[in-house]
Amino acid sequence: MLKFSSKILKLEAFFCKVISRPSNIWRIVKFRSGMPMSNRLREERQSVNLDIKMAAEKSGISRAQIIALEEDNTRVFSSKLVYHMTEKKLMKFYDNERLRKSKGLDSIPSFLRSRIS
Repeated sequence: MLKFSSKILKLEAFFCKVISRPSNIWRIVKFRSGMPMSNRLREERQSVNLDIKMAAEKSGISRAQIIALEEDNTRVFSSKLVYHMTEKKLMKFYDNERLRKSKGLDSIPSFLRSRIS
């Protein structure tokens, strides 16, 4: 019993150390969401009603890279760091697009907004 509790304490200390590092936060977010990032990227793009061509033009990321991110293919990128930075850039772009669209709808009166959507 004592050995088991010490292993738990070691695991807790390890996870506290991992969580405290900012570079590992994206891993925790991926793990907690329960969905692979590739599926989330595809769903995010579809939720803001963008096809791959428009997302590539507006975000500045090539179509091949967007497709590779959605398929979780790292071979297209020069390194894992570039892959993760591009992934973050694309997620931030989708968040900004969603905010931009929601601000546009907020400026429309509610009685007209129901007819638009």
